[in-house]
Amino acid sequence: MKPVSLAVCLSLLVVPMSARSSPNRLYLAEQYDYGAARGFFLDFENDASSGPCRLSSLQLIVGVGDGANWRFISHTPVWQYDHVYTAAAVVRPSSCELWLDGVRVGVKSGASRPATGDLTVNDIPSWAAGPAEYMVVQSGLTASSSDGASAAIDLSVEASRPAPIMLMAPKALRRAAWSPSPTRTQSYTATFRLIPTPDPRAYDPYVDRYGQSRYAEFPGKVTQDADMANAAADETSRLNAWGLPAGYDAYGGSLVAGWTDSATGYFRTVKRNGFWWLVTPSGNPCFYLGVCDAPALTWEMTPVSDRAFLFAELPSRASPYSAGWATDVWGEGQGTLYSAFHTANMIRKYGASWQSSARASTYQRVRTLGFGGLAKWSDTSVGVPWIPVLNRAGVPNLVRHPDIFNANIRAQLKATLAAQVAPFKANPMVLGCTVSSEHDEIITPEEVTGMLSLGATVPAKAALVDYAVSSLYGGSLSALAAAWRITAASQADAYAAVPTPPAADVEALRRYFADQYYGFLYTTMKEVDPHHLYLGNWIVPGWWVNEEDWRLIARHCDVIGIDNYAFRFADARVARLIRESNRPVFVGEFSFPPSYRGVRGFGTYSAAYGDDEPGSAALYGQYVRDAAANPFCVGLCWFEYRDQPITGRGAGRGAELVYGEDYAFGLVDMTDRLKWDLVSPMRDTNLAAVGQRVAANAAFRPLTLSARALRIAGGLQPGAAADVDDLDTVSTGASLGRVDMADAVALAARGL
Repeated sequence: MKPVSLAVCLSLLVVPMSARSSPNRLYLAEQYDYGAARGFFLDFENDASSGPCRLSSLQLIVGVGDGANWRFISHTPVWQYDHVYTAAAVVRPSSCELWLDGVRVGVKSGASRPATGDLTVNDIPSWAAGPAEYMVVQSGLTASSSDGASAAIDLSVEASRPAPIMLMAPKALRRAAWSPSPTRTQSYTATFRLIPTPDPRAYDPYVDRYGQSRYAEFPGKVTQDADMANAAADETSRLNAWGLPAGYDAYGGSLVAGWTDSATGYFRTVKRNGFWWLVTPSGNPCFYLGVCDAPALTWEMTPVSDRAFLFAELPSRASPYSAGWATDVWGEGQGTLYSAFHTANMIRKYGASWQSSARASTYQRVRTLGFGGLAKWSDTSVGVPWIPVLNRAGVPNLVRHPDIFNANIRAQLKATLAAQVAPFKANPMVLGCTVSSEHDEIITPEEVTGMLSLGATVPAKAALVDYAVSSLYGGSLSALAAAWRITAASQADAYAAVPTPPAADVEALRRYFADQYYGFLYTTMKEVDPHHLYLGNWIVPGWWVNEEDWRLIARHCDVIGIDNYAFRFADARVARLIRESNRPVFVGEFSFPPSYRGVRGFGTYSAAYGDDEPGSAALYGQYVRDAAANPFCVGLCWFEYRDQPITGRGAGRGAELVYGEDYAFGLVDMTDRLKWDLVSPMRDTNLAAVGQRVAANAAFRPLTLSARALRIAGGLQPGAAADVDDLDTVSTGASLGRVDMADAVALAARGL
């Protein structure tokens, strides 16, 4: 069906009208930290007890924080479809105002305290993307300050998308640098229209036989099989012209860094003049750059059951195309069919030898583009280094994790890990290992209370009670019983009780269990795999209970593995935690998927994204340069090798247009073509990275802090030395104390 021309929107509708009700919001402009009560936002808010949200209840709201509290102005006019509105939030040092079409509709007194970070527009939170009978179409935003500063975000591209693209990719997030002054007046003016939500089924099918949007037009779009063959020939010519980069060993180590170390046959770390380095099995220094999830021959898949109408042509289910089909890939048990369009495209492109050809292509691409190898979720047969992620499959959980106080469970977990390690235990291509990933390995307060609600014979519960009595209540069972609201004449009584401990106790027990759990994983991994580095559990900054989770994981690994999706390598908090831990850090996942400003049907990844491929490449370059100059970072890996399906890779069955993630993360697209505007500048960045780290290391100068500065800053004994930006803890012989390095360095600069 020919698309209807609609001003493209950032829709408050992502799901069909029949879906259950939920809140929805769209931020016309935002720059805030809600928990800190700082900054402002101008948004639409609505909710409904049943059915889609109605236009008549749509509220326009401005919120302003003063550092302690928020104040809000709300306005609900009689909205009209297809009227071009102008809304403005005016944030003064002592008041805030809301304007609509040149009329002030609300004002509140009170101070304002700005937030840091970019000014963002057209944002739809994932938790508030419920159905509505209308869509909001934002066409632009301007910001101005009474000191003369200004910024403008043009949404003309987003405002020209056809309806089916708008429905598939409702959020086309944009951002701009903006630093408001707390002593100046800031004005934020947005233009928008409201339109009725179109019927999603009016545009079936959405996806062509190659997995691309039928309604998207862009340079290089595949329209026939011959296009892929032509692209393959062009790629071969370009990659051959570049050739494999010289000056690297088989593991990505540098042959021209100016120094070498002992060759042990495995990756390891060393600290050299204040900088941590990986050393390859051959003994060469390495700043590792890798790619996740490659070659991904049949992953990621999109669900097709009950929504075949979205696809103009599904891949054949006959051999060899059957390789790209599977059932219940997320273990949902509903018989849901999934298909991988990129698998079908590779079969069309490479023929009967598609698997071996795809692996060979992956090798040439990765190494020619200057990557040392692969990373998480990758195939072991490509012939480059990689990082296996182990799992706890088959080991029963007590609540969310195994009971590592149970000897039988410890033995079972050790055996499970040893079995997974066995195939690569002597493989030098393995950079290191981790166990599970991200939030799955965080111990939560709910998990602790769940353990305490179990029976008296559970070893973990007894261990938690014992720890609480001895460490939290000084050995007094009666004091614990009173605080936990139980009756206990003996410790056995406490084991049998179902307590309600105070929150502070739950947190202390959470940390105790986590410390024991991570410690067990570390010692076990070093027993079953003594040769390879252990990188922990891929902690995600902020996706934890609190910062202590970082510290607990960091103390039980060789290298701190983190997944850090952000516009810069390390914000102030992450930089502080890295310095404080004083261990090498390895970024297992980061990315800047291009949003293409919403015109190709992909989602916009809010955590970090580029407007287009050159924009994503520029962000990549800055991130890598920052990491290369950081004394602690020894490597980082791009997520991921291929784009995700525009209809989503998540579990789902029904009529939704998208299930799960649908981002253009890839170095290659759905038709197995390299994205040249992305990978060409990435190659330049990669080839320069190790030289930049060598230069940064050579320029690094340790600062010996005076005894007086150390005593003033941290109350330590004299005789310690520290590297600027290298330590937040200073070891002084037998004593170990906390030092605020900023204070200590400032004191040293004053000659103290």
